[in-house]
Amino acid sequence: MSDNEYKIALIGPTRVGKTSLVSSILAEAQVALAGTPASLKPKGSTSARISDNVDELSGALAHGTFEPEAVRNSTSDVSIYELSLDVGKSKLPINILDYPGGWLSEQGPEWETCADWIKQSSVLILPVDAVLAMHCATAAEEKACRMRLKITQVTSIVRDWAKERKVLHLPGTLILTPVKCESYLVAPGATRALAEKLQRRLVDELYEDMFAAIAAEMEGSDLVSAYYVPVNTIGCVDLVDAGWEMAEDMYLESHPVFRVLPPGKRNVQGALDILVLLARQLASAEDLQDRSSLKNLWRYITGESRELRAAITRLNDTKLSQRAQPVRMQEPA
Repeated sequence: MSDNEYKIALIGPTRVGKTSLVSSILAEAQVALAGTPASLKPKGSTSARISDNVDELSGALAHGTFEPEAVRNSTSDVSIYELSLDVGKSKLPINILDYPGGWLSEQGPEWETCADWIKQSSVLILPVDAVLAMHCATAAEEKACRMRLKITQVTSIVRDWAKERKVLHLPGTLILTPVKCESYLVAPGATRALAEKLQRRLVDELYEDMFAAIAAEMEGSDLVSAYYVPVNTIGCVDLVDAGWEMAEDMYLESHPVFRVLPPGKRNVQGALDILVLLARQLASAEDLQDRSSLKNLWRYITGESRELRAAITRLNDTKLSQRAQPVRMQEPA
């Protein structure tokens, strides 16, 4: 790894679709940076991992129905998505931590490495399975939803991260990203009311305590900001059945099934907002007066290449979509 790397962490449970989210960011970066000398590319083993994900998604969409489990997402080892923003010979490494979702419950010795990375990360991305969150018709399903999303463990991790930011007086951004949310945002039956219901369900219900924890740690400081950024990683699907089934651990588990909408081609939406927020977090380091890792990274970018800085500035200046919204964090009354 380079000393001049932009560290980011993906936090959340297994089977949510983290690889599909990263491939979505890459897909929208390609469009956003078209016509410029800059490009965002996967590096090393990440390149094959992303290519496999794109091919598996295409194959899974080919026969009219789509089951997310047909795409391999889970990992049993810590891995790093190695991306690079390239302009000629100048490169900005963007490295995103992914770890086994099961480690949220069983934080063994290897977890310390992950915890250190998370504390050093300027940005946390929390992907959430929208189907799991939205389709809880019974008490058992609600219980399973909260348990599968590991909400208490995630809240603890985010609190520790926010505390570290405050102590070191470092800025940070938390991005809450529902995925598998096409049925509430873009499918034929999607409405504004459904989109707003999804946002309320996540921000005001399931993750209310998490945002309150950040507010409590910040004590009125605006060092850490939070955004709600839904991403359609597939785009051309509509939910048929949430597929609740009893799992081996005797808790319910969702195995959703979607119908594929014509023309059956992947159509990513919303991932550009994440890229824009990453750029904004990085560009904000220009005003920092200390020698933090983020400030040093901005100095590297500024000294390395005018074109590299221009690419960050271009993304920084891009407007967020209407669906991407800042979250107002406040302590409970």
